[in-house]
Amino acid sequence: MRAELEGTVLAEGEDTVARGGFHYFAPQDVAFRYLRPVSLRPSLRGTSARFDVCIDGTRALDAAWCIARPRWWSRTVRGRVAFAPPVVVRRVEDAPGPSLRPTRSPQ
Repeated sequence: MRAELEGTVLAEGEDTVARGGFHYFAPQDVAFRYLRPVSLRPSLRGTSARFDVCIDGTRALDAAWCIARPRWWSRTVRGRVAFAPPVVVRRVEDAPGPSLRPTRSPQ
């Protein structure tokens, strides 16, 4: 799976968990340099860290999140990152252009 915004790869990897209509990417497959933390708040799945996606002056508000403290039924997505529109998530073979691995920030 690949997550992109305006041609920039935000995440790419085979290790995703599909839950609630979203694909949750493993942290090592996410280019965190494009994510800016904005809040930590409760959600249906648990406590979520929310992020804006920022690329060359373009900011997609609240377009990514990570379930930091999941409820028992959401443990499979703990620590993983999901994206919402305008970020496009699709299979790599359906995405235009070559497969690109994002540069990861140190964890």
